[in-house]
Amino acid sequence: MWTRTRLNSGETADYGLGWAVFDLEGHKAVGHGGGRNNWIVHFVDSKLTIIVLSNLFRADALALVKGISALYPPLPKPQ
Repeated sequence: MWTRTRLNSGETADYGLGWAVFDLEGHKAVGHGGGRNNWIVHFVDSKLTIIVLSNLFRADALALVKGISALYPPLPKPQ
C-alpha cells in the first residue's frame, strides 16, 4: 500500500494503493487527501500520524499538517 507504483514504462508514480507516497520536510510520509481541505498523513519513520479535517473549502490541510508536525518533538532524521 505504501510502495510507489511501477508503471508499464518502468517509471514510478508517487502513489501506492490508495495512498500518496512522498517526502515531507525530509521524512518519508504516506497520506490520503479528501480534496484540499482534508488529509491524513503518516510519517513512517517516527510513527506519527496527523489527521486534519475541515469543512472550510479553502482550507489548506497539508499546510496545517506541516505546521502541526513542527510542534511535535523533532522528528528523527531518516537514515
